[in-house]
Amino acid sequence: MLWFRRFLKKLILLIFFVNILGCGYHLISTSQITLPENITLINISKIKNPTTNPQIPTEFRTQLIDEFSKRSNKIKFVDQERTNAQLIIDIVNYSLETDVENIYEETEKSDLCMTVRCYLYNRQEKLIWDSKNISECEPLSKNASISEIKRARKKVIKDIIIKLAMQFSNNF
Repeated sequence: MLWFRRFLKKLILLIFFVNILGCGYHLISTSQITLPENITLINISKIKNPTTNPQIPTEFRTQLIDEFSKRSNKIKFVDQERTNAQLIIDIVNYSLETDVENIYEETEKSDLCMTVRCYLYNRQEKLIWDSKNISECEPLSKNASISEIKRARKKVIKDIIIKLAMQFSNNF
């Protein structure tokens, strides 16, 4: 009977792990963001938005502040007068890219893609950090609805911000 209990425990653990792995769950590192000691007050001074969508900078700013606040209790986002560092966000590219077309030139699949580059300057306007280009894409279905495009945009922004946070965690 003891072997049956062990078998049952192992079976339950196996089913649990298969379900977690099979459902698309993944672990994301939430390592602390570290900056040079004198930088604790950041102002997002500019978001360059070449798109015609005014929601993108707002979504980016909100998600960035949320993610960085989760990862550090030392960093505060403040207005320009109180800051000791300026963060400039440049949306280099934002596009819906067609991946596959059928023989009738109809879109079968497309991706929503975004490329962002960020710069951090100190109070004397000296460049402290440059993220270089960070790109992410999210697949869309054949006839993507507006809500699916919004969901994809939020996911792309979140993935880019996680990459930014990882860079901050590793570079300082």
